[in-house]
Amino acid sequence: MKILAATNNKHKVGEFRNILKDTGVQIISQEELGRELPDIPEDGETFEENAEIKALGFAKFADLTVIADDSGLEIKALNGAPGIYSARYAETNEKRIGRVLKELEEVNRRIGESENRSSNPGINNEFPNWRLTTDDLRLTPREDRAARFVCVIALANPEKVIMTFRGEVYGRIGYEPKGSGGFGYDPVFIPDGYDKTFAELGSDIKDKISHRANALKKLNEYLIRRSSKVRKCESSKVVYLKT
Repeated sequence: MKILAATNNKHKVGEFRNILKDTGVQIISQEELGRELPDIPEDGETFEENAEIKALGFAKFADLTVIADDSGLEIKALNGAPGIYSARYAETNEKRIGRVLKELEEVNRRIGESENRSSNPGINNEFPNWRLTTDDLRLTPREDRAARFVCVIALANPEKVIMTFRGEVYGRIGYEPKGSGGFGYDPVFIPDGYDKTFAELGSDIKDKISHRANALKKLNEYLIRRSSKVRKCESSKVVYLKT
């Protein structure tokens, strides 16, 4: 069965293929589709909504089963920003990273000047679902750079969204970009349990622990379980995945 990876990002297509290689599914890219993907507005308010909008829109356009993802970086000190706006935070990766680092510096400066700062830096009422780590509780407010990457992958056929799969990875934001691998915010994100950024760790490690890897592992399990739920559309010879 063929599934279209609805993204222009070749790095993502590579991750999809690498992690789903044992499912028997053939992941095809935009280039292999032979048609340019349309611009589908990402006007949802959550990662789930944006992933579903993209997956269903591209599935109807291509008349194929599609996987589409929405992902981003959430920083606790910035109350979850840049979040769903991660890819639109600035014009380039370098500028997006620069903006995040500058905003963290500004938050730290304001906290340092405040006479009413919290005595417990591990609590953030505006981000109540954050998973606190031991390291979080040791940090002073101005040192708190906890962050997480979130990825939601939506699986859809031309008729409807079948299911979404959410993956997360926790870590912290470094003080300067390091490493030449990866993409996006990888040069400043240091995952829990490591002392190097995603950009320094390389794809072998990242493909095992990243937010996208965690979401894809759930998709992988689903595809294996549902492998028998496939039908052929005789008129077009297109294979769809059913619920």
